[in-house]
Amino acid sequence: MTLPTSVYSVSLEESLRLLHLCEGSAASRGLSMTFAVVDPSGLPVALHRMDGATPISVELALKKARTSALFRRPTHQVFELVQPGGRLFGLFYEELCPFGGGFPLEISGQTVGALGVSGGTVAQDVEVGLEAISLWLSKA
Repeated sequence: MTLPTSVYSVSLEESLRLLHLCEGSAASRGLSMTFAVVDPSGLPVALHRMDGATPISVELALKKARTSALFRRPTHQVFELVQPGGRLFGLFYEELCPFGGGFPLEISGQTVGALGVSGGTVAQDVEVGLEAISLWLSKA
């Protein structure tokens, strides 16, 4: 008999710390963005919308985070999978978003949640997310 494994989730405190780092990264670029942190199952833990961020960025940040959590990979990699010729071509689920800006949060090789970033270009969303996660992990 195999015992069930423990699934750890990013805490609210750590989620808020990550969102603060995201805001700093976005502000340093002159951007107003929205950031979402979800648990490993894709359920929201925390959300932060900067002043001036577009309303659609809220939904996109949540969906990017959820997509990254469920696929356990960055959303720009999921994007490649759903393109013509990709293994998941034709996949559609309203709660997912394969555009770049979603990142799994991993501690000691275990996914503890995911971050979604929205409000800039895809390249800006990716840059802000990667910078914030790097800072977050360096002070974990």
